[in-house]
Amino acid sequence: MTPRALAALRAVAATLVPEGGADLADRVAERVAALPRPADRAELDLLLRLFESRVANLLLAGTARPFSALAPAGRDPPVVPDVLVLPVEPEAFVEWDDVEVRVQPRGLDPLPV
Repeated sequence: MTPRALAALRAVAATLVPEGGADLADRVAERVAALPRPADRAELDLLLRLFESRVANLLLAGTARPFSALAPAGRDPPVVPDVLVLPVEPEAFVEWDDVEVRVQPRGLDPLPV
């Protein structure tokens, strides 16, 4: 596991299990190193390195900092309201009775009408 991936793993573990995150991260890293398929290890390493990507964090969390550099409170996901209010007039919604749906199977030529 790359150092960046290990840093992300430690930060994730510390966020999810604050009282034992460092030890947990090291145990998970050992298990990952023992995976038989190199592709599985590489995929997990890539995922963890995305946590450390400034661009990925800017897009996903609104901050251009690596996950491991965030304060523990900043690692929590943003709060999403229970109700999403859209500034749209009710008349903008279409009744399903007014919608015509045609299904065209792939690979078949349409039948002449």
